[in-house]
Amino acid sequence: SPEYAQQAIQAYQAIEARQEELKTITADSPELYQQFLSDLRLLDSSYNMLQKQAVNTPNRDVIVKAMLQNLQLQMELLGRQLFIIKDIKNKKTLQHEKTI
Repeated sequence: SPEYAQQAIQAYQAIEARQEELKTITADSPELYQQFLSDLRLLDSSYNMLQKQAVNTPNRDVIVKAMLQNLQLQMELLGRQLFIIKDIKNKKTLQHEKTI
């Protein structure tokens, strides 16, 4: 439906923006970025499975709602990951200032 399509587009855009921000902010911590990416890939693979199911199911609305819920979870996960990395960087900055 157009309603779901619009929500999905907005979610995709938010996810892409947060992924780019996360990639930029973790440039000096590639191992942390890889861990975050691994967590996100789990949700993404679930989304892909739901997408395949939506093609063959008679109750498509339920699957589409689950897909939107999955996108929402991806956005929330990225938001938490951004919060974590910003918190780590703030603590490092504070520690560095205290040692000066």
